[in-house]
Amino acid sequence: MTIALIWQVLLIGLGILVVAIIANGLATAAGLTTWYGFIAATQEEGLLAAIRNAGIPSLLFLVLLYPMILGLAGYWMTQWLA
Repeated sequence: MTIALIWQVLLIGLGILVVAIIANGLATAAGLTTWYGFIAATQEEGLLAAIRNAGIPSLLFLVLLYPMILGLAGYWMTQWLA
């Protein structure tokens, strides 16, 4: 593994991290459940109750929108670094 590849992986990871922090902040501001809140709810209420209580918009964010946002961030970072 070369130093250039290590730097590239680090920059992609940092880019994804920054986007994840922003996405979580925006989701919280919009009243959506984030993964942190969902996991805490599963520990307190159980998985099925947490799913029921999260609501459809939050579930769509968690399983569709959030992974797409992070995937796009990684894709754009690799394109930018290429």
